[in-house]
Amino acid sequence: MWTLERFAPLVGEQFAIQVPELGAQAAALLEAKALRGAHPQGRQAFSLLFRSSVLLPQRTYALSHPALGELALFLVPVARGGDGVQYEAVFN
Repeated sequence: MWTLERFAPLVGEQFAIQVPELGAQAAALLEAKALRGAHPQGRQAFSLLFRSSVLLPQRTYALSHPALGELALFLVPVARGGDGVQYEAVFN
């Protein structure tokens, strides 16, 4: 089960987003934060914020990290600036 506690220590680290058309793309985990409200089964809702240099459409991507292995996340682009594009994944 994915929890905020599993991701919080990885803030600042690099993940690889597998993009079929482009291959693996680097993405830094910028933030892992708790959200208001809890899942009906008592789990804490949380979000992850990533930054990458490529603009990708919102959809489910395979991400990988040495400490977590591979996971599938639905990423939504939420901001774009000179330092890249930010993507959010929400767990609720």
